[in-house]
Amino acid sequence: MSRRVLGAVLLAVSGVLAVLGSFLPEYRAVGLDPSGGFSVSVTAWEVTVSPPADGIGSTPQLGVPLVVAALVLAAAAGLVALPEHQRSAARYAAVGGTGLLLGAVASVLAVAVEFVSDGGDQLAGRSFEVGLWVLLLAPVVAGFGTVLIHAPRAVAGSGPVVHVLDDLDDDDTSTPPFGIAVSRPDVVVLPESSPGEEKP
Repeated sequence: MSRRVLGAVLLAVSGVLAVLGSFLPEYRAVGLDPSGGFSVSVTAWEVTVSPPADGIGSTPQLGVPLVVAALVLAAAAGLVALPEHQRSAARYAAVGGTGLLLGAVASVLAVAVEFVSDGGDQLAGRSFEVGLWVLLLAPVVAGFGTVLIHAPRAVAGSGPVVHVLDDLDDDDTSTPPFGIAVSRPDVVVLPESSPGEEKP
């Protein structure tokens, strides 16, 4: 498997991780209520309270930028199949998708940290869940994929291949690869005449 194909696979995997992580619980808490306890589970799309309780706010719709980033990364993975002179579109899409995914995951992380660190007096036992770890893994995979699809491809030369061998026992390095060595003719250097001197 070439580096470009591996990079395209990693971009597609990062998009799948982003979508999957957006639907998994990212952080959870157990609520304390005079009438009984309740649990709060938060994804990138909704807040689920069981049983329903008052005073629990809603979460921003952070799943939208995650899905958009996943679509851009999937498009970048598909554009890798283009010819070499058109493949810059895949590189730009990969960089843009990775940046968008990184920003979306940073937003989710900021909301999760704020929720877990200061969730109010009614919430106890706050913890991060598997969805957040999946989302944190997605931009790392996308970064590796972006680096791999930027790898230059070795282009074979169109002309004949000439191998010049340098034999240590035979110091005949002046002979061209194809042909016979041509000895340089002797050069006669005439003495310079001083001004006013008559030439013979």
